[in-house]
Amino acid sequence: LLPIELDVAAMLARIANSRLGALLRGSGASGRSALDHLKPILAGLQQLILAAGEEIESIDLNPVIVTDNNDLVAVDALIVQKTLR
Repeated sequence: LLPIELDVAAMLARIANSRLGALLRGSGASGRSALDHLKPILAGLQQLILAAGEEIESIDLNPVIVTDNNDLVAVDALIVQKTLR
């Protein structure tokens, strides 16, 4: 879990230092690692959540496929809306 308040660079650093980061670090045919392709995805998700205000509880992208060019493709996403109390 990554708090949305983190800036994208901090999110990337946490992921890079995890077991997932080790898997995403290798270079593909494009010469870029999958970790490089993660930055715009994190930035876009952060913008979506911030724009939604208090409406989103969580977002789960699963699975995310790494292509031969180390592009990332989210196959499915679950957005959980916060319940009003």
